[in-house]
Amino acid sequence: APPDAAKLMAASAPLPLPFGARVVRGDFVETWGQLLDEQPALYKDAPEAIRGDRATAWGVFRLDPDMYAEAPETIRADPVVAREMLLARPYLYFYAPETIRSDKALCKEVFSLLPRMFVYAPPSVRADKELARLVLGKSPDLFLHAEEEVRSDASVALPAVTASPAMAKFLPKALAADPSFAAFLR
Repeated sequence: APPDAAKLMAASAPLPLPFGARVVRGDFVETWGQLLDEQPALYKDAPEAIRGDRATAWGVFRLDPDMYAEAPETIRADPVVAREMLLARPYLYFYAPETIRSDKALCKEVFSLLPRMFVYAPPSVRADKELARLVLGKSPDLFLHAEEEVRSDASVALPAVTASPAMAKFLPKALAADPSFAAFLR
């Protein structure tokens, strides 16, 4: 029987690299490392292999945390990297993947530094009463961004509307009929 064509085409051992390939690969990474040490803004234009390297990304982020926004999702989704970058620059929360933006403990820290990031939180976070109370205590004008179920809770709504009466127009119908809120709706 003739030999199987697939077996003939499969390598029986690792294929040898062309002469000098390892040296070129090392020089390539080293050159990009030197460039990024001097000009971290070049990170956004670096090849994917460089941008996706965790060690390289860490080095760049330590020089310029804003480059977190330019990192591939695999780097931005790393909980350790994300936590450090978001606590250094809370506005980078906007660029974090949903898995990171859904982390309640991290949200609590980010929102305590910059409550406005609540606007960019996924619905599951905006539906969390504890996080909503934290955010609304610092910035009651964010009441309109809370999920309906949170805005329907009088214990959350009353302090927010008391601190910022303009938020009364965002009360759900059930609470708008409540006498506690009548003075705000006039």
